[in-house]
Amino acid sequence: MNESDETVTFARFAGPEPSRNLAADEAAVDPAAASGVPGVVSLAFMGAAIRRRSRFCLILALIGLVVGAYIYHAKEGPVKAQSTLYIQYNINAENGDGGPDAIATDQSLFQSLAVAEATVKKLGLNESAATFAGRYLVTVVTNQVVTIQLTAPSASDAVRWLNALDAECLAFRAKFLTVQQQQMVTTLNQSVAAAKAGVTKVTAQISQLAGTRGPGVAKQLSQLRTKRSALNSKLGALEQNVQSSEVSGQVLTLANIKGGYVLDAAALMHRSRFKLIGEFLAAGLGIGLTLGIGIVIVQAVVSTKLRRRYDVAQALAAPVRLSIGKVKASAVGRGGRASADPGIRLVVRHLRDVRASLPPPAALAVVPADRPEVAAVSLVSLARSQAQKGLDVVVADLAGGAAARLLNVSTPGLHKVDAAGASLSVYLAHPATIGPRGPLGRGPSADPEAADPDPSADPDAPGAELIAAVGSADRILTLAVLDPAIGADYLATWASAAVVIVTAGVSTAVRLRATADMIRLAGVYLASAVLIGADKSDESLGNAELPLSVSAADAELLNLSSL
Repeated sequence: MNESDETVTFARFAGPEPSRNLAADEAAVDPAAASGVPGVVSLAFMGAAIRRRSRFCLILALIGLVVGAYIYHAKEGPVKAQSTLYIQYNINAENGDGGPDAIATDQSLFQSLAVAEATVKKLGLNESAATFAGRYLVTVVTNQVVTIQLTAPSASDAVRWLNALDAECLAFRAKFLTVQQQQMVTTLNQSVAAAKAGVTKVTAQISQLAGTRGPGVAKQLSQLRTKRSALNSKLGALEQNVQSSEVSGQVLTLANIKGGYVLDAAALMHRSRFKLIGEFLAAGLGIGLTLGIGIVIVQAVVSTKLRRRYDVAQALAAPVRLSIGKVKASAVGRGGRASADPGIRLVVRHLRDVRASLPPPAALAVVPADRPEVAAVSLVSLARSQAQKGLDVVVADLAGGAAARLLNVSTPGLHKVDAAGASLSVYLAHPATIGPRGPLGRGPSADPEAADPDPSADPDAPGAELIAAVGSADRILTLAVLDPAIGADYLATWASAAVVIVTAGVSTAVRLRATADMIRLAGVYLASAVLIGADKSDESLGNAELPLSVSAADAELLNLSSL
């Protein structure tokens, strides 16, 4: 075997043995309740799930890659543009540098919502000022230089929007400086007005005392006149200072306004085209792969389908004697040809060992719990190998033709076929027959009337030809698909023991439990189970912890089948 994903566990078949777990005798056989080894969601569990669905993850990753490429070609990605502004500060004669505080103030002004709102209105954009403010970033380079980077949907928009933003930044700064200068002049004028009010008040006091006579009046008048002279002197100096400050302030403000200009006009920032394509493709690939892995892990966690040997054995209350990896569909041959798949050969070997352990008449039923293909080709391969040894083999297909088609039989009834040089009998049940009854226990020795049944009295009874073929057969192999709606009582008329074929990750515990119950209620001994598609990471055993009642019932069925 050289299949990379082949996982094989094989054990010699043995009859039922009493359970040694007395605690399980008090519980029903339920994988959720009786399992002593619960399925743990671990890294190994998730890794196994991803390996099983690696093709699905790869497909989603490729879809993400294609979507990323489409988005790149269908829509131009965000484009950045950059400009540089020079800000000159004429504060004093010694240094025209405004310092870090002044440039930080301008940075805050340029990044304000007021500037963003004015730019949005100027451009006529259909977005909020806050959204537009988030598109650009003002960075201080030196105490007199700032850069502005703006992101836009297209190259033309990036340059146009940034040019408008530069203009609004300088205009808002000019307005801010003008308002500052006007506030300074207003403050100085208020000081002049206050000084004039003081002079006026003293003058009024002098006028009031001038018309009175009395002791001390002359002295008071002298003091008030001295005070008025001092106030007038201060007022004159203040007025002169205000005029000077107003003129110089206007000059400095005008110089500061003219000192701010665009040093480097808006231009697109260089960006590698290959790098941009790579970013889109990598993003699409990563998103697709992450989505695929996430879906796989979530499905694995919430799935009620059984994959482990232990869980399958617990659900069936029967041991899993053999587990193999995936079986290729191409390995299923037609016309009775032997299967080339090593896993199928192991299943055939196991079925042969199970049948060999049974007492006469050695009638074995293979019951697929989900997919009948592997069970059908295994049964046909076993029948062919037995027929080649000169044994008289009867193959009964109660599964809608899954096995009969491999032997080129398509019409209901009993047929004699040649399979790879070996002659054997094939019976295909009519599709309209519900629960087709078999011939076991209806031979002449058991019932004198069974050799010649009356079809009008029992239309579902097997024909004399089928009874004769089964009566003389050395091997009776049956493929049966069970339906809980009709039960499996008829199975006891075809076989004395059964092997269930289970595909990992397909059947639920409820379905397997129903299959096992139908087999046992029909009076058929459930010998073992075979697990197809087992995970390499499954370290559990296929031994079922059976209640004593189940073990005793199986032993009784095995003894009854020999009668």
